[in-house]
Amino acid sequence: MAISSSGAVSFANIQTEYGGSNPISLNEYYSGSLPSNTASTTVITPTVSNTSTNYTSGKSTFTRYANGWAHSSIRTDVSNTTGSITVNERSGVDLTGNSGAIPSSGTIDMNKFRGTSAGTNESIIIYGIMYYVDTGASNYIYIYTDGHRGTAATSNAAFPTPFVSLSCAAKGDFPATTIHCTSSNTGNGSFQSRYQITHSNNSTIGNYTVLTSSLVNNSWNNAGNGFSGSPGTSWSGTWSITVNH
Repeated sequence: MAISSSGAVSFANIQTEYGGSNPISLNEYYSGSLPSNTASTTVITPTVSNTSTNYTSGKSTFTRYANGWAHSSIRTDVSNTTGSITVNERSGVDLTGNSGAIPSSGTIDMNKFRGTSAGTNESIIIYGIMYYVDTGASNYIYIYTDGHRGTAATSNAAFPTPFVSLSCAAKGDFPATTIHCTSSNTGNGSFQSRYQITHSNNSTIGNYTVLTSSLVNNSWNNAGNGFSGSPGTSWSGTWSITVNH
C-alpha cells in the first residue's frame, strides 16, 4: 500500500511500506536500498533424468518416457528432489514523491516519501518441469507449481504465473523450447499449445497445480515430428531453464 500523497509522513509510515528494523534510521531508505521493479530473467539449472516403461495395449507394445525433474512427493519417474525453485516478480514500485525522487545519498527530505510505493511482489514456487511421451497415446509438458492457481480444467487459457514463459534449453532429443504461460500460445520447439490446469494436493507440499501443455506431435513415430531417435535419451546432468518475466 502506497504512502499517502498528502498529510504528514512518519518514520512508521516509511517502515511499514519498505520494511526495516528499529531504531529507525533514514539512511536505511536511500533509493539504492529500496525495492525495484523486476524485469530480468531468472536462470535455473535443475538436475534431470529420464526413465522409460513398456506396456501392452491390445496386440501392441508401447513405451512411456518421463524426462525432466520434479519434487519427490509429486513424481518418482524423473530426477526427484525435496527442493523447489522460487521465482519472484515485483511490480508497481514508485520511488518518486511529492518533492522529487528519493535520493541515493545525502540529505533525505521526508516529502520525497509522500506518495511513493514499494509495489507488490508475486512469487511462484516451481516444483518440477518435465516432458512425458507415450508412444501409444498423447504427449505432454508438465509444469508443477505451488497452491491452487487459476481455474482447474480450464483449457488453452493463459497459465496463472507471474512470468511470461519458460525457455528450456535443448536436452536429449528435444529441441530448445519456449513454453508460453501468459502471452502467446504459438507452438515452437516441442511446445504445441497450452492444454489445461489441474489442482492437486498431498501431505508433503500441500496444494499444488499442474500446468499441462501439448507436445508438438502426439504421434511420436511420425516421420515429420522433427525429432530423432527414442524420445528422452541422454537426459542427465543439469538442464538450463530461463524464466522470462
